[in-house]
Parts: sequence; C-alpha cells; structure tokens
Amino acid sequence: MGAKYVIWDPSIEKELTAGQALYDNQSTLGLLLPISKEFMLTIPSIIDNPYIQVDVRVLILYHGALNQGMLLSPDLSPSDKKEYSLFLYRTTLRLMEEWQLQDQANELSLHVAFWMSHEAYSQLDFDLSYRLHVCACEIARDLGILQLDSENPVPSSTSSEIFSRSPDNLRWPEDDMGKIHRDIHRIYFWHILITNDYSFQNHLYRLGSIDAGTWKVGLPDFSSSLSLSNINRDTEVYFQVSLRISLIEMKYSELVHGSPSCRSAGGFLDDAGHVKLRQLLLEIATVLSEWQVEQLLMQVTSKINAGFYAILIWRTTSMINSFLRTQPYSSKWPIEQDTILEHEAAHRSVKALQRLFALHVNEGDLFWMFGHLKCFFTPALGVLFGSILASTTEETAASDLSLLSRAQSIISSCANKRQELKSLELYIGTLNHLLRLALRRGFPSRLQPLTQPYWEEQRYNDRFCQSLRRDQYRSKPFESGNSSPGPLAPDLLHEDEIGLLHRCGITATELYHDPYREVLIMQKMLLTEPDPHRQWWAFETQT
Repeated sequence: MGAKYVIWDPSIEKELTAGQALYDNQSTLGLLLPISKEFMLTIPSIIDNPYIQVDVRVLILYHGALNQGMLLSPDLSPSDKKEYSLFLYRTTLRLMEEWQLQDQANELSLHVAFWMSHEAYSQLDFDLSYRLHVCACEIARDLGILQLDSENPVPSSTSSEIFSRSPDNLRWPEDDMGKIHRDIHRIYFWHILITNDYSFQNHLYRLGSIDAGTWKVGLPDFSSSLSLSNINRDTEVYFQVSLRISLIEMKYSELVHGSPSCRSAGGFLDDAGHVKLRQLLLEIATVLSEWQVEQLLMQVTSKINAGFYAILIWRTTSMINSFLRTQPYSSKWPIEQDTILEHEAAHRSVKALQRLFALHVNEGDLFWMFGHLKCFFTPALGVLFGSILASTTEETAASDLSLLSRAQSIISSCANKRQELKSLELYIGTLNHLLRLALRRGFPSRLQPLTQPYWEEQRYNDRFCQSLRRDQYRSKPFESGNSSPGPLAPDLLHEDEIGLLHRCGITATELYHDPYREVLIMQKMLLTEPDPHRQWWAFETQT
C-alpha cells in the first residue's frame, strides 16, 4: 500500500528536516499532535516497505506535518514553498479519498478532520474546509465530546452557564490522566470546533454546525493545557484572547438568534438589543486592550507569534464588521459611534499587515496565514473604502487612502506568488481604482500632493486621466468650501474590474453611491467563490 504514495522530495534528509521543524515549533504553534515525533520521523524510511502497512490516517497527518514544517523553514524560497505546499496538499487530498471509506468514529479520524479542515482553509479552499469541519463536528458528537461535562446529556448550554460551571466531571476518572484527557477535549471543543464554527457562520457565510443548547463543555483549564504542549507566553496570550473573542461571538449568536425579546415587530433589534450589541463591540476593544495585543505585535520578534497577533486583530475587525453590517438591525443602523469603532479596527488590521512585513516577513512566510488573510482581512478593505467615500475631512480620506494603497501593494505581492489570491487582489484593486476615479475631482487641489504618491503606486494607465462624465455624483460630497461633487466614470474601469462587478450583480454607480452595502455583496462573493483547487478532490463528505 505504501508504495503508491510519493514522497515530496527525493531527499529523506529534507523530509526529516521539515518534520523536525514542526515539532521544534510546537511550543510556538501550541499544537497537540496525536503522533509522537519519534514515530513521525521514521515514516520516510518505512513508507515504501512492502511488508509494512501505514494507516492512511497517519499518512495524512504525516504529509500535513511535512507541509506545516516546510512552511516554517527559513531555508526555502517562496517559490519552493509554493511548489512543495501544493504537492503535499494534493497528496493528502488523494489520501482522503481512502480515509472517507473508513470508520471515522475515532480520535485519530477526528485529528484528520481537524487537520485537513485547517489545510484546506490555508489553501483558500473554504468550501472543502467547511465540509471537513462538519465532519469533525459529527465525529466529535459520536465520541461524546459535545457532552463532555454532563453526566446526563441533556441539551442546555448558554454563555451564562459556561461561566458558572465547575470544570470537574464525574464521567471521567478523577486521576491526573482523567483530568488531562478532559482538558484536551475541552481544548478541541473551544479552540477548534467552536472557533471554526463561528468563523464559518460570521465571516464565511456558511451555516453553523453546533447549535446552541446541544452541548455541555466547560472552559479548558489553561494550567493543564500549558503542560500539554509547553507553549510560550505569546502563544498563551493568543489562546486566551482567541477564547475570549469566541465567547463574545457566542453571546452575539445568542443575541441575534435566540433573543426575540430584543426584537421589534419588524425583526430588527430594539433599543435594548442595540445596547447589548454595543456592549459586545466595546468588549472586543476591551479584550484587545487588556491583553495589549497591538503592543505585543509591535514588540514580538518571532514571525509565527507576530502572525498569531495579526490574526487576532484581523479576526476582531471582521467580527465588528459582521456584527454591524450583516444583520438587519434597523434602518438607521449603525450609529456614528459604532462606525468609529469599525474604522479604528480597519486601521489596526492594515497596520498589523504592515508590521509583519516590517519583521522582514516575505510572501513565503505568510503562506500558512493566507486563509486568515482572505477571511478576516477582506472586511477591513471594504470599511476603508466606504470611509473614504463618506469622509467629511480631507485628512481622514487621505490617511485611509494611504492605508488602502499600501494594503494593495502587499496583497499584490502575495498574489504574484500564489494565484489563489488573485481574486482578493482584483477586489482591492477595483476599490482603489474606483476611489481614484472618484477623488480626482472630489478632492480639492491642495490635497493632490497627499494622494498623488498612492495613486502612482498603482501604475494606472494615462488613459484614466481623460475628462470624466458628469452624469453621476457622490451621494455625500466632501464638506469643504473648495470641494465639488466628484463625478464617476465607470466606463474607465479595467475589463476585469467590470467583470468582477458584473459577477457580483452590482454596478460601479451603485457601489459609488452606497459603498457600505454594496461592498458587502462583493465581500460575500469573494468569500464564497468556488474553491481554487476544487478539481483536485473527488470525494464527498457527509454534509
């Protein structure tokens, strides 16, 4: 059996190096691998032995570990990392076809579902990642993990019950191994299942797989989890903050899906609901402030930990945008104070991306983060776009335009290394191009020196300097004595930009006049587009 699986590189030494790299970074990544390093490192020498049959689940985890270890290697160029990463990913997808035929109600298959959902997410195959997440949830149910802290599996879980529940559980032995076993599974539930479920619900426009009231799992005892993977301080902060914001997402879900008392007759949140939602928005900012996430990102020297801090910032920005924009709260929602929170969060997201490159991170160092970049960073771009068009001050508009242009430069650089990001590059390029056309006349001439450097970064063709049509105007012109309504010329867009708007079912004029609403349509299309590697997998999951 093993002979049909191709090793990713003819040099076993390189395989061992990649595998070793993953385990060397285990304290930074906070991984809980189900296979020991010693056994994992023997696989290259036995995989082609006709007398030894290696379990397909082990082979999947082995190739996944090689992929992650290879991406962490400082000795490979971005082009080499791309080649190896795609080869290893495609290998695991072929192995998954055999895995789906096995009995999956076991711990090792749970890890396979965890790992491959993450692998697909990192490769921007969000649909496949979601399918495998659903598989992981089903396996976890079969194993009793969703009733881990209940002697009698009676469905009743709310955030208030979680905070008051004792971590003890009589279903498991009260010895050290029993406590560790329970806490490992609490980590599985909170840091993988619940976190991923809210990511798919609130950020990737998919249905949730874990309904409220169908589970009873206490919060993990972090003193135990520290001993499990010997994680460092920065990784501990990441897990703690990630857990806190997952709890905020849980309270948000309870508010919008399970609180009819907070809704008016029209289905909108009433005043009490608005107050509760604003409290959640402020709680997000409080968590970031209490744990000093921004400051730690600026101080940390580890590229991996810097990536984790950036992910937290991007995720919270996407949460704020989702809380404010994707639910029909009222015709006058959101209020100005909340748009300020949203705007500040978007600034944090772009500055976090800039910080990664200030640490001399190249595109190859970000490959493991591309799923997070597309999922969580995309909303920040739309927020800045809307803010620029609706801005009442030239300074704010120029600052936002600067950030948006710098973000485009970084994303374009990444897209040059990985074609899977081309749609994100086109998205931000279209927004920036529309802004350029609109602001040519919308900004007073004295602002031109501030904005010109950022326009030049985009290398636009001289043909876009043609005289603009005057039949379309901004809905909210800049409030300046020297400013006038800025005309829009959608016919000057690139062909691929027009095609993007057409696929979204909107026009440049609609995007121009109602940017916050229309950009959500573009965002949803971007995050639900077909998987870039859909042709690589032929198996179907139980969804």
